[in-house]
Amino acid sequence: MRLLALLLGATVIAAPAQAKAARKAATKAAPKAAPESSPAPASAPASLPATAASRPQQRVAVFDLRAPGLPEGTRRGLMDVLTKAVAEAPGLSVISRDEIAAMLDVEAQKQLMGCDQSSCLAEIAGALDVDFIVAGAVTPLGQGSVVSLQLINQRFANVMNRVALTWPGDSRHLPDVIEVAAQLLVLEPAARQAAPLQVVEAASETEVFIDEKSVGVVSDQGLLDVAAVDVGVHLVRLVAGGRQTREVPIVMRSARPVRVNGATEPIPFYATWWFWGGVAVVSALVVGGAVAAVFLLGEGTVSITSANPAIGGAMP
Repeated sequence: MRLLALLLGATVIAAPAQAKAARKAATKAAPKAAPESSPAPASAPASLPATAASRPQQRVAVFDLRAPGLPEGTRRGLMDVLTKAVAEAPGLSVISRDEIAAMLDVEAQKQLMGCDQSSCLAEIAGALDVDFIVAGAVTPLGQGSVVSLQLINQRFANVMNRVALTWPGDSRHLPDVIEVAAQLLVLEPAARQAAPLQVVEAASETEVFIDEKSVGVVSDQGLLDVAAVDVGVHLVRLVAGGRQTREVPIVMRSARPVRVNGATEPIPFYATWWFWGGVAVVSALVVGGAVAAVFLLGEGTVSITSANPAIGGAMP
């Protein structure tokens, strides 16, 4: 009996040891489970700036420019410049003239051609599913032009911004004026980059004015550098010796330097003071000589005759 008890006790003691050994062998034989992977952190798009990424794209329809008096080819060229300038503004997606024509039926296009009120434009823009509208005109004014643009909110049918620029110069520079007008219309003030202006080939000591404000005096080398001029249309005036020598309208686009030739324009000889001063001296000498000759030949008697009785003279 004692021997049987000892055997049973050994079996009870060995069973846990065998179970432990079996579990250890199973653990070694089983493949290791792959660790759970934590979700990768979302990364922000690297190709978009922070300002553009945080602001959704807004759709803008650029309508046809009204340009009475301009050739059709010129008007269409100005339209392309306007569309490109608006499309370069951050956060805007532009619908061009051709895309608008493809989306609207013939009747709607006829209504668009005769529409110039913000409420009317907003109604058409609602059919195009756009947020904003850009509309405008180029109107002749004397020898120059007036470029006017409007930015209209389609949802509220109101004008958010309005720009009107008077260009007194040649019409060849109208594309630049259109581009500047678009930048003033859709760019925030902080996004408009002032640009440097340089005056070259001007007489030394010439004073330079921009929009009637003095900005400096030309150096002995004929140069003047102005660090920054705001975006827009400006008038540069050069004054030498207290007399204006030249007046030049300029277009300052965002971050685009401009150079002005300050060479004095030739003044016609008949517009100079010395010409008229010489004429006065010569006239005085001629009249004085004629009177002296009459006194000498007529023994002191001056006789004035005329062929026109209305003057008071008699026919000889």
